[in-house]
Amino acid sequence: MALNLSDRNVAHDIAERIRVLIARQDSGDVTAAARRLERPIADVYLPERVIASGNQPAALEFLASVVRNYEADVCWLITGATARNRRSQHPISRDARVTIVELIDELSDRLIDEVRRDRGHSHDVVALVDVDGRAGDSAGEGAR
Repeated sequence: MALNLSDRNVAHDIAERIRVLIARQDSGDVTAAARRLERPIADVYLPERVIASGNQPAALEFLASVVRNYEADVCWLITGATARNRRSQHPISRDARVTIVELIDELSDRLIDEVRRDRGHSHDVVALVDVDGRAGDSAGEGAR
C-alpha cells in the first residue's frame, strides 16, 4: 500500500518541499515554475490540490515532473529526508517506500517515452535472453 496522497497532511508536506524547490531554483517565481513544469499556474501555486486530488496517476505524473525538472531526490520529495541521511534516522515506512517505487516507475516510463521520441520510433523491440541463453524478443519468442 502506498502513502495516501489524498491525505491533506501528506499532500501539504510534499507541497512544502515543492515550494522549497521553486524558491531555490526559480527564485520563488510560480510563473517560471509553471513554464518549467508545463503545468497551469494554479497547479504550481497550490500543488497540494493536484497531489490530494484523489487521482493517484495524475498526482504521480505531477510529482514525476517535479523530480525530473528540478532534479529532486525522490526520497526527499516524498519523506523530507534524503536516502543518505535517512539511514541515520528512522527507517522509511513501507507505505512511503511503495510511493517512492511508484514515482520511480512513472519517471522511468517518461524517460523511455523521451528516448523513443528522440529516436523517432513509435516502439522498440527489446532483445531478451531466456534461461537457455537464446536470444528472443520482448514477446518471448526467441530466434530458434
